[in-house]
Amino acid sequence: MAAKRININRLFARHQGTYYYLEGAFIYPDGFKGCTGSCFCPIPESVMEERLDPDNSDTQDYFREQWSMQARNGDTDESLAEFTANILSVDGKDAVFDLSYFSIGEEIAQVYNSELPPDHDPGDEAEYCECVGGGRTFDFDGIHGVPFEELDKIYAPELIAVIKKYEKPKVKRKSKVGA
Repeated sequence: MAAKRININRLFARHQGTYYYLEGAFIYPDGFKGCTGSCFCPIPESVMEERLDPDNSDTQDYFREQWSMQARNGDTDESLAEFTANILSVDGKDAVFDLSYFSIGEEIAQVYNSELPPDHDPGDEAEYCECVGGGRTFDFDGIHGVPFEELDKIYAPELIAVIKKYEKPKVKRKSKVGA
């Protein structure tokens, strides 16, 4: 018998600028079960412009190791600035942002933008959100050890029951110190 997979695909919560998306739940015939999801961070226009600027020192630092290896191997004779500019001209946003789950990132960016204050700087708006992690993101009591009640915002509180159904409570082990 194969594993059973339940697709959920919903924005669940936000905490400290990271948005958590519940992709689904699974259960294997041996009883192993859990929830999976992805984490997204908004990329405001101002940050995007900085990271796509080949003359920006942080952007050049991002490519420094790759450039250094290629220069050592004789694969490039370009300066770091030229190397950075060429990569950005070919790969664009893909070169510096993880655009996995792009459509979900766009959806979450709309939520992020709707939560900005009315008098926000237009440079604070995000076109999309970058995927910054994923997998077994959820646990019985919260997300990455942060209890549900401490999350900044829960968009779909009804999903807490789903998470609790598929995630096990953590078992506290007795310390052997002083035993």
